[in-house]
Amino acid sequence: MHRDIDTVKTPEVESEYANLQQLDISEPNTPDIEHSEFQKTLQDTWDVYRDPTTNRLFYVNKNSHETQWKPPRGQFHDELHKKRSGNSSPAKSPQSDGDNKNDFTTPGQGLVQGPRSGDRFQEPIEGWLNKCKFVNGKKPSKKWAMTYVKLGGSNLVFYKDQKSSQPKQGAPHGKYDQLVSLATCSVDKDTEKYTSKKYTIGITCSDCQILLQADDESKMQEWFMKIHTRIQELGGSPDIPSSGQTSTNALTPEPDKVSRKPSFKDRSHSRKQSDSGTLERKGKIKNVLERFMSNRSEKEKLIKKGIYKDAVFGSEIKQLCAKEKTKVPMFVVKSIDAIEKRGLEHEGIYRIGGNISQIQKLRCMVDQGEQYDLDDPMWDVNVLAGTLKLFFRELKDPLFTYALFDKFLKHFLNEKASERLKGIKATIDELPKQNYETIKVLFKHLSKVKDLCKENKMGSHQLAIVFGPTLIWPEVQHQNLATSMVYQSRIVEYTLLEYEKIFR
Repeated sequence: MHRDIDTVKTPEVESEYANLQQLDISEPNTPDIEHSEFQKTLQDTWDVYRDPTTNRLFYVNKNSHETQWKPPRGQFHDELHKKRSGNSSPAKSPQSDGDNKNDFTTPGQGLVQGPRSGDRFQEPIEGWLNKCKFVNGKKPSKKWAMTYVKLGGSNLVFYKDQKSSQPKQGAPHGKYDQLVSLATCSVDKDTEKYTSKKYTIGITCSDCQILLQADDESKMQEWFMKIHTRIQELGGSPDIPSSGQTSTNALTPEPDKVSRKPSFKDRSHSRKQSDSGTLERKGKIKNVLERFMSNRSEKEKLIKKGIYKDAVFGSEIKQLCAKEKTKVPMFVVKSIDAIEKRGLEHEGIYRIGGNISQIQKLRCMVDQGEQYDLDDPMWDVNVLAGTLKLFFRELKDPLFTYALFDKFLKHFLNEKASERLKGIKATIDELPKQNYETIKVLFKHLSKVKDLCKENKMGSHQLAIVFGPTLIWPEVQHQNLATSMVYQSRIVEYTLLEYEKIFR
């Protein structure tokens, strides 16, 4: 006779329960934790996931790594069982009921991971990032810390170090500090209201907000694109709503509502406005600055006196070359020469970020007109590569120019290979002479890097991912940011692959 071991409390049933493994009853399908959606943590001990195949919840013990379908016994059991029973989901067979007798795991014995049913996501990404986290409703912490981050499946996982990210039996995510389910998150690059740090992105979750800082712009763009695309793959809404919409999860502070309690920003703002002394002091400072601005010399006069010099970084290619009387900016030529002297076999060249402080030091020396020697051993190859990328990234007008972005995109999307090549070549010929010559020099150098891809692991595709957002972008951001970034990289990759035909 079939008995329900959850409701019958007789000695005979307890005996049946203890010897369940001897019965000829098949276990339910093993959940795939990596592709399951993290829900929350119970009692600081159990992580709750939802299995995407059966839409059922299952539970992983953070200490023993025990995995089970049944809710853990305790004061929350009845509440969880009630909530789970009330969830709307497709019709299930008796064996898919959360309290079925097959939902049994011997204490201390976790379910063994079964084979994956197929990875439907794009390739994962992992690496070191600077992280700052603050919980909704609490004062943001200014504490930043380096953390190892791994994007896999539906989760973004944070670790103390790379070693902790290695999966183990019963712990497919390794020993993590925080696990974020991306299905209900959004991601944004507009983080200036929260931090002055460069190369940051913000991730808004249901219960917290996370700021992540990369070493450089290209690395930040890569993380942003991967997370943005992953949220889309999970059926979520990765973009922060526009000002005409409302969202409880947006990084942008929502409008004042009578029904909500004032946030720490509201209280701080009120205190500042009520402080008449602060306002008076600000007024005096404003007056001093206005007098200074009205009395200062014009920029042209300062340039003639040698007091002011136009910066190299953040300039325009045409103007910079005119000032230097060169076809290609001197810093570009010197950087490429120094990088090639150090050898192009370095694994991850242009992908691995250099030391940020060293990059900024070199940038300041160049901008202030100081003497600099790129052959000095103090500048390693990653610092030189990072500074060169920074130069192109900070141009007022990108190397492929705003004016020709739509033309490049139009010709690249041409289905006829011959017409595509003809269109891209003709568009490059339309570029200002200085931009044309700089692209020619840069892509000749990148072709040499590509030819050594067996040693440096940087083929045309990898180089395009790094240089796409650095060399070409639209003046007005397209609605679908992730799609736009993909085409930026693909146009750069196509130019690199067809270099000989385009510049012959």
